[in-house]
Amino acid sequence: MRRTMRVSCSLAVLLVALRSALGAAEARVQGAAPRALDPLVRTVDLDIGEARDVVLADGSSVRVRLIAVEEKRDAVRQAVREARVRVEVNGTEVAIVSANYRLPVAAGGVQIDCPVTSGYADARGRGNVWAIAKAARFRLWPAGSPWLAPGTFTYPVAQRWFASDTQMANEPVFVDGGEILRAGGVYYHWGLDFGGAEGLVEVVSATDGVVVSAAGTTLPEHADSPATARDDVIYILDGKGWYYRYSHLKRIDVAPGRRVRMGERIGLLGKEGGSGGWSHLHFDITSRQPGGGWGIQDAYAYAWEAWRNENRPPLIAVARPHLFGRVGEEIVLDATRSWSAAGAIARFEWTFTDGTTASGSVVARTYREPGTYSERVDVVDASGAVARDFAVVQVVDPARPDALPPTIHAAAFPTTDVRAGDEVTFTVRTFRTARPGETWDFGDGSPRVTVKSDGNANVHAEDGYAVAVHRYARPGRYIASVEHTGGRGARAVARLAVDVAEKFEPRTRIAIRGGRWHLNGEVTYPGTRAEGLLVNVRMVNAVFEDRRRPDFDPEANTDRFIAKIPEYAAHGVRAFTLCLQGGMPGYEGALNSAFNPDGSLREPYLRRVGRAIEACDRNGCAVILGCFYQWQDQVLAGEAAVRAGLRNAVRWIERRGFTNVVLEIANEFDHGGFDHAVLRTVEGERELIRLAKETVPGLLVSTSGLGHGRYPDALAEAADFLLIHFNGVTLEDIPARVAALVKHGKPIVCNEDDKTGADAARAAGLCIGAGASWGLMLKDVNQYFPLRFEGAADDPVVYRKLAELTSK
Repeated sequence: MRRTMRVSCSLAVLLVALRSALGAAEARVQGAAPRALDPLVRTVDLDIGEARDVVLADGSSVRVRLIAVEEKRDAVRQAVREARVRVEVNGTEVAIVSANYRLPVAAGGVQIDCPVTSGYADARGRGNVWAIAKAARFRLWPAGSPWLAPGTFTYPVAQRWFASDTQMANEPVFVDGGEILRAGGVYYHWGLDFGGAEGLVEVVSATDGVVVSAAGTTLPEHADSPATARDDVIYILDGKGWYYRYSHLKRIDVAPGRRVRMGERIGLLGKEGGSGGWSHLHFDITSRQPGGGWGIQDAYAYAWEAWRNENRPPLIAVARPHLFGRVGEEIVLDATRSWSAAGAIARFEWTFTDGTTASGSVVARTYREPGTYSERVDVVDASGAVARDFAVVQVVDPARPDALPPTIHAAAFPTTDVRAGDEVTFTVRTFRTARPGETWDFGDGSPRVTVKSDGNANVHAEDGYAVAVHRYARPGRYIASVEHTGGRGARAVARLAVDVAEKFEPRTRIAIRGGRWHLNGEVTYPGTRAEGLLVNVRMVNAVFEDRRRPDFDPEANTDRFIAKIPEYAAHGVRAFTLCLQGGMPGYEGALNSAFNPDGSLREPYLRRVGRAIEACDRNGCAVILGCFYQWQDQVLAGEAAVRAGLRNAVRWIERRGFTNVVLEIANEFDHGGFDHAVLRTVEGERELIRLAKETVPGLLVSTSGLGHGRYPDALAEAADFLLIHFNGVTLEDIPARVAALVKHGKPIVCNEDDKTGADAARAAGLCIGAGASWGLMLKDVNQYFPLRFEGAADDPVVYRKLAELTSK
């Protein structure tokens, strides 16, 4: 498809974000070091009564004055549990709670948060990791600005949001038996801990950058930087000069000096190093702070923003941080940090470990026995959508505050796209106990399962976690719970949310028999002029996303396409071309790919493609699924990643059980927009066709050429069917282009012709009359942004013609 350029305007701050994002894109295309980027955030440290003027990323100025700081401490450890500051922003006074799962708020015409106050600064004698010397730190962004430039940061673990326990900035550590009274003080966590199943969860680079330290080796030029060599740790330096740390990795896949790209796998989550024995990724960012020193850049808001933008959840439930108190003491559970895309949450429903329930965003409870409890909240919006989270509550005996109850960590894998009948791996480990042993209730009425962890006897033991495997027979939203009872009778309970979708049962099967297309064993369009052919429409951007456009809702876009599939099918369409890298949206610089740089697949994108394929299957339609698109193949780090991506894509098709899918390796392989030679040459395409067919035998595979309608003989020999484009072919030349390919004895499919109206109707007739399938591409309707899917109203003339050609 020919490229065009459209120019759009936006607010100054969004231009700043776009410039930053495009700078990162340029670096990816050229394979160069990440281009220097200007952060969108500005930071200021203040003492009480102090005021400062701060120039923001868009050039505007804001005056900030700290009025007061109030730090609430618990009665057992005297640990800071909440730090609340009062600050004046451009003359408007606002109260802000520091960190602990809090996001920036709007005040005085800007956005502001408080990542740390002085009470948190010394984390268990480890020094002032925040590099703060004043009472409080504030970060500021222009009103309406993203917190990081779109398309420059991704969620660093390949699992669901809050899939397991977390410990995030300024939360006292607790999972591995923390909350211990000790002379060394309280260990306030200063990064983000993402719990997960050991050795199963992939860790990906959150940004483009250079690996400056990995597996105990640091580049000499970074010897005096925040990067500290450790066997289980990776440090990556990005274009903003920020250092990203990934700790406790079970496996490390990169070496110092390696340039990595956002989303590229760098290792597997584990419990190595100073993990305390629980399996998690410790992730933190270090940047220059107002005093000039290196200090922590709190990343919770960045992770939250990335997860929300990429997954488009209607709700996010937040019942964290964990809570700590004494038997008989009132403990307040708070879910007000939760979020709804609709702007309002209708209900908060709590289900407690003892089976009792309560309603409200904030509820108070007292506990009669020491233990570790897992209290569930269901957050419900007006449409009935539900999101869940769990508040961990640790309760101690006030008579023996040193005799702490056991703690427990549980995880499941996978955490996304679980179907009925799929294998789910559950892991659990109990801490602070002399008698390990745990019992699972998977929440589906199946018999309980008893396992035995090592009780953290050996922090790094390979078999320290007890493993159980379970299959859910039916779709549903399950709560799996696991508990341990300690020697003194104290319980430790953990709960996990497991969402199981219906098992996909294919209804539509596509095949080629005798050179003709068949659906469900019957030749297509029997008794019509189109018998044995496959009339199709190019809808590659029905699954479009642009990771630099958080304002665009890709899920709603796909829903609009799915809603119109029956109407397209009623007019004779029997196949739709989709693509794992979309297509040209009519403007430059989109980041639209189901592939990570290493060729692994991005779950949010796959879910969207899967929904579209299943909808086509329900309507008796096939899918021509493209893998690679020009001007997006640069996302892949090299030809090895291209091959890996192809293997992953076809295995995904097989694993999902899709029988209505045929494969298009590349869209217009001979297009100059492809960087990788294996994609833009005949020999490379032959190799990839062979690779796809060897990986999943029986899958029908081809690749398409440019709009000239020609197909190389060597490629025709390898392909199962011949994919051609007619964008640049005149009506008069269509029959000849088809006739030149008949000698190969394989189905000929045009799956892209950008003619419209009467010309498109005539092209369809000429193509079908010559014995080839024809495909429509309405670039100004279905492909160029903003995308529209209106059924036959997309082009009434051509859809009437398709209905005529495919009817008796």
